[in-house]
Amino acid sequence: MQRHLVTRTGSRSFPPNTRIEFKNVADMPLAIDGANLVHIGRSIYVHSKYEDKGDLFKYTLCNGRWKILPEPPVRYFSMCSIFGKVLLVGGQHTGRIHEFDEASQQWVKSTSIPPMPTARSSATTVSSSSP
Repeated sequence: MQRHLVTRTGSRSFPPNTRIEFKNVADMPLAIDGANLVHIGRSIYVHSKYEDKGDLFKYTLCNGRWKILPEPPVRYFSMCSIFGKVLLVGGQHTGRIHEFDEASQQWVKSTSIPPMPTARSSATTVSSSSP
């Protein structure tokens, strides 16, 4: 089975109407709208940014399986990665940064990144693997 991701508008990485084909990708556990995606190592994390609940999923590339992650501690957050960790940035009424602890499989308040001085809801975040 094939899945296609078609960009609606152009970007620096992909010209308008570029089609990217993913082959043999398992269906997500739930249908979502308006996804954010973070790639770390051999995993892809997907967040439904338009859903109030903000479901989060992890797709492991080596075994082709989806996993539903624990419910995030905040709503309307932004998602990015830094230092090999998935971060939830801000959210409704908070400027806190949360990170996913793989060992405990829980969302924890970041101890390495202080909270933002002003709460941000539905913000945009960008992370880069380049120095």
